[in-house]
Amino acid sequence: MREQKKLLELNNWENIQQEVLISTPRRFGKTVSISMFAAALIYSCPTVECSIYSTCKRISTKLLRNVVKYLDHIHQELNVPKFRELRANQEELVLQGPEGRYDVRLLNSYPSKVYSLFYVPITAQVPSHLHPRCTSYTLRQNTSFHNTFFT
Repeated sequence: MREQKKLLELNNWENIQQEVLISTPRRFGKTVSISMFAAALIYSCPTVECSIYSTCKRISTKLLRNVVKYLDHIHQELNVPKFRELRANQEELVLQGPEGRYDVRLLNSYPSKVYSLFYVPITAQVPSHLHPRCTSYTLRQNTSFHNTFFT
């Protein structure tokens, strides 16, 4: 917190917006990036709920498969046991985390209808008293302009 105050004073700012824009060209790996981000979020934040909205059912299913694949990589590289799978289908993955019986981690991957501008929002909510470093994140992928926003 002290560093944030110093940064505000140094730049004569009143606040810092918590958004980051990452601009990438077509075929640059936005879907893979979102999958890795969601896997890291699911792995590191107890009781997290993460929802991903994508352009179609095929991409939605692919995102969910990618997240599962990256979670497997995380567990394998860190040499830790995998989270117990409580429920899994084409749109949902529910995992039992290691922090106790209330540590249930939920990942939803939904197809959505798109008419013009399209983005893939990821929203994750973590109760701050359970994990103060992980509170709330939203990741939106705009496939028309190839930008990704973190808020």
